[in-house]
Amino acid sequence: MTSPPKPPSTAHSRRGRLCDFTSLKSAYLENSTSAGVEMPTDWVHVNAVNNEFGILDSHAYPADTSEYSNGLIFPMSVGARIYTGTYSGPVRVQASTHESRPLQPMELDSSWSAIVEVSVRSLSGVLRVASEADGLVDGLPNLSSVGSGWYRIRVCARGRDNAFGQSWEEPVEDYVITAWPEDQSPAAIIRFEDNTGRTVPNSLPPPAPSDAERAASDAEQKRRTAIRKLLLEASGQAADQPGWEPDDTLVRPQDPAPRPPEWRPDL
Repeated sequence: MTSPPKPPSTAHSRRGRLCDFTSLKSAYLENSTSAGVEMPTDWVHVNAVNNEFGILDSHAYPADTSEYSNGLIFPMSVGARIYTGTYSGPVRVQASTHESRPLQPMELDSSWSAIVEVSVRSLSGVLRVASEADGLVDGLPNLSSVGSGWYRIRVCARGRDNAFGQSWEEPVEDYVITAWPEDQSPAAIIRFEDNTGRTVPNSLPPPAPSDAERAASDAEQKRRTAIRKLLLEASGQAADQPGWEPDDTLVRPQDPAPRPPEWRPDL
């Protein structure tokens, strides 16, 4: 297996720009509305397995309760699953907690290809990033900072299209997870520009058609309308008759040909 190029010391965007995470951390703190903020961790490697890692409530993993409201983070009855481009291998993760909703400096950096918020419930008061390969991940905080209850989880992701469905020994995608206490509310898709999330059935609306696709669709509709008009005129029916239905006497299946008297199917 060929390993991808190692990333530079500063995180890189999928468009090739470099991002200074020291200044991003400063902006993250300066723009926060929280009285108490846990500073984002340094990058921690989390091993993705089967295109995912988890935010688990005391090791609980009720995958059959997953809500596929978006293509990035799937809330469960407790905890959540995060969908990765990497099938198997490490991804880079940072995480932090707030006492209340922070501002959104991460959105100012256009290198984040997906930003989604969901409500996640913790019953145990221990909501931790976890990997199927390694269990709870050291170096990342307990996201349920005030005990059991509902939390809002914001996930920023980038690089998921770099190696979709492949296995790597070095990370090629990044995630920043932010958590704060907040009542349950519907998922909010703040930004979604990558293709990986669209591989999840029923998670995202299809992309809007292009101008060329709209023009082709209009042309096809006009072609079908013209053919219908010709068929109506040939059958003697008014082409502008509302609610027109085909006359079943116009096309009648032929009776089957008579069979020879001695005919019988081969046995």
